[in-house]
Amino acid sequence: MFRSYKQQTSRKVSRKKHLPDEQTSSPSSAPQHPTIQMQSLIGNHAMQRMIQRMPTETVIINTLGKPKKNVGFIKNSTKYKLVLDRVRSYDFYLSSTTLGGDLGAIKGQMQQIITLLNAIKTAVNAYDGDTGKKAAYMLGLKPQIQQEMNKVSLVITKYMTGGIPDMKPKLSLVMSGTNQFTPQLHDKDKLGGDKGGSSEVTEYGGTNSGYFKANKDTLYNPAAGGQDPNMVMGPKMRELKKQLGDDKGMEVFNSMSNEYNIGVDLVGIDPENARMAKRDVATSRLNEILNQNVIAKAQLAVQHIGGQKVEGSLMEKAKGLSAMKLMEQEQVYDPGKKDLKDPNKANQINLQDPMLMQSLSKLQFIDLLSFQVDRNRGNYFIQRDQQGKVLGVTGIDNDYSFGTNSGVSRWNQELPGMSRFVDEDIAKAILELDPELLRLAMMDLLTDTELNALLERLEKLKQFLKPLQDTGKLLKPHEWTPAISQGLLDEQKSYYSTMITENNKVKGRHWG
Repeated sequence: MFRSYKQQTSRKVSRKKHLPDEQTSSPSSAPQHPTIQMQSLIGNHAMQRMIQRMPTETVIINTLGKPKKNVGFIKNSTKYKLVLDRVRSYDFYLSSTTLGGDLGAIKGQMQQIITLLNAIKTAVNAYDGDTGKKAAYMLGLKPQIQQEMNKVSLVITKYMTGGIPDMKPKLSLVMSGTNQFTPQLHDKDKLGGDKGGSSEVTEYGGTNSGYFKANKDTLYNPAAGGQDPNMVMGPKMRELKKQLGDDKGMEVFNSMSNEYNIGVDLVGIDPENARMAKRDVATSRLNEILNQNVIAKAQLAVQHIGGQKVEGSLMEKAKGLSAMKLMEQEQVYDPGKKDLKDPNKANQINLQDPMLMQSLSKLQFIDLLSFQVDRNRGNYFIQRDQQGKVLGVTGIDNDYSFGTNSGVSRWNQELPGMSRFVDEDIAKAILELDPELLRLAMMDLLTDTELNALLERLEKLKQFLKPLQDTGKLLKPHEWTPAISQGLLDEQKSYYSTMITENNKVKGRHWG
């Protein structure tokens, strides 16, 4: 039996012997099993339990009572009636509208959902400053409205990355079946800790394995304390350094310096609204939308420690070793510099490996779009096989990103400008990316100002990439040759060239 949506107080999904669009299926069409169809539409969790959403008009009335009737020219319960009317309009749109057949149609539907939810929010906001049962209820309704808005981003991301089903459900089913899973991390699964730069992470095993990093909602900002931003090591910091000792004091100083110099000043992150965990997740989502597989998957998570709940992000463990580790262990060689392969190291990586060059190009352009400026050689891993052939590259520690800076044409910290040697796959994905779809997909993680900066960077990248596409200069996988390797080195505007330069420095220190 198929399930279709029937509006009810409890928002349960009723069982009927028809498709969500009231379409029938002939025996010759050999339809998919209903359970498999519904799992693909709303997910396994929705198949197992009823999905709770914001209340319907009926639920609100059952809680707060019916609105008072007008008496003559005297209108009663005007604010309450407006809330009920707008909730009813929203529910009617969801229950009467079938999911669009393409991304353009779905985009319009999600924009209409946002319009309707904003109308509910405006009606609810009319109770601000009031007291009493209704005012308290409306205050509690606000986060539910926001949660419903956040679902729009999840819906858009789902259909941008996973395709649109042949069997189109009603929007009520789409919204009900879309929820953000938040891993809960407990001591029993804790494996240990790690530290990189100013970041401390905790490793977990079990079902939700990966590295957890606690969220930071604020970043160090010396200007907020009346200090000169150009004099980060002021009297207070020097006193702190003295109290903690040279090593610990410098560690704290470097961490705070990074927060300001990189996060606030360079990336353009609001120090009072940093939301670093969401930036980590946003980079992962961007990678998913562009279908590139060069960023470690990250999701919002909650760590349970000492009876407290700590919000943050959980990042999957990257395969392979960091580029810096590989260099330090002399696991790479550069035939272009007569740095020949060591016969005693069978799985050394050839720095002219086509997959290495191609993957670093993809990573660089995702970082340009997200304005991730902290991609040092310790912040990306390289996976290889037993013969040293590169299988992939994965960027980690992705939270210094998505600020308000849009200067992608120049060098910023570890982020080069735009290289003229570009992988065709990432270039086409960027050129075909719909700005408004991207805005909808990211609106639950970024502010309006950050979204505007993201779209500005997108437009700049499109203007740079379009002539390369038109003149046939985008590189296919087989075109990442030793000649391109030399071109990248001569250009000195790519992750690849900085990796070679850093490798030569490491070699020089070793042999010196």
